[in-house]
This record gives sequence, structure tokens and C-alpha cells, in this order.
Amino acid sequence: MKNLLVIALLSTTTALVGCKKDKAPENKPAAADPAKTDKPADKPADKTAEPAKAAEGAFPAGKYDIDAGHSVFLFKARHFGAGYTYGWFKDVSGSVVVDGDVTKQSIELTIKTDSVDSRDAKRDEHLRSPDFFNAAQFPTITFKSTKIEAGTGGALAVTGDLTMHGVTKPVTAQVVALGTGTDPWKNVRVGYETKLTVKRSDFDMKFMPDGIGDDIELTIGIEGAKK
Repeated sequence: MKNLLVIALLSTTTALVGCKKDKAPENKPAAADPAKTDKPADKPADKTAEPAKAAEGAFPAGKYDIDAGHSVFLFKARHFGAGYTYGWFKDVSGSVVVDGDVTKQSIELTIKTDSVDSRDAKRDEHLRSPDFFNAAQFPTITFKSTKIEAGTGGALAVTGDLTMHGVTKPVTAQVVALGTGTDPWKNVRVGYETKLTVKRSDFDMKFMPDGIGDDIELTIGIEGAKK
């Protein structure tokens, strides 16, 4: 009987020890907590400038004529410290030269000042007068690039001469290359856009300085095509 009791006690002790051993934590490194890991979490890529970078690299080389029907030269000016007056020029022409060497690329634009349109016929006549663009004496606004190089965020840093109201000033703009494609008539197309601010007083347009803002914001979007 005593032997049976000893055997029973030993079996019970062994079972208890075995249970405790099974429940003990294994000596393994803890699994990494994604919220605390030093490795940065995967994030969506910043697509802000990606189209410009990708599109520019894919642009076929050559000379593209500006398609006026798909190009715009917009402006807006502060009006008596309140809102803005908006307008655009309907007649835009010129060319873009694309090259594998960005420094060999070029942009030329010609805008006819009498094509100004601000959705008000009376105001448009005033804008064509000597108080503003003086379309009779200065029939065009022109831009001719003098240097193009890689800009920020995949854009192009385009420097050139802007001539308006008989005055020529150098300007630099970050130009985004939007994309390229081929239309149903087999014309290869390229598109660009930029925004910049110029002072009208720099171009000797100083009418009503207390009512009309000096800073003029420009939005230029051009599409060129070649066969």
C-alpha cells in the first residue's frame, strides 16, 4: 500500500511540474508591434509631382505648335481690396521644343492683347485702352525662354523674357509637364502648365493703383501638337 501511495504522489508531482513547464513563457523575442517598430510604415507615394516627372521623361523630341483651342492664358487681379477680377486671352500661339537634353528645350508664346475677355464688353474695351494693355500700340504679349533646367518636384525651371505693354522683364516659373498622347489624327501632343505672379507696375501699367491690385496672378496652360 505504501508503495502505491508513493507512486501516486510521484505521478501527481510530475504532472504538476509538467503543467507549470508548459505554461512558462518561451525564451523567444517578442513579436514586433507595428505601431512601435522603428521601421517606417509603408505610405502611399507622393503623387504631387510624379506626373510631371514621368511625363517629361516620356515626351518625344521635336517641335510642337501651340494649339490655341486647348491652351489658356488666364489672369486675375484684386478689385478694391475685396474679390478678384478674372480674365483671359483667347488668341494664344507659339511653339515648344522638346529635347532629351532639358537645357536644349525652349518655349515661345505670343498672346494678342485685343483678344482679352473678362466677360464684360465695356470692361474689355477699357482693358484694351492706354490705361491698361494699350492694344493699339502694343498688340502682343510675348514670352521667350532663355534657359530651361530641372526644377523642383519634377517640374521644369523655365526662365525667359516676358514682354508686355512695351516693357521686357525676366521671369522664372516652375512649369509642370502634364503628359503626352496621340490624337485620332496621329498628332502627338504634349501639355504644360504653370502659375506665377507679376507686378503690373513693372510693365508700366499703373492705372488706379488704389483700386486694382499690383500683383497679377497668371495661370498658363499650353498644349502643343506635331504630326
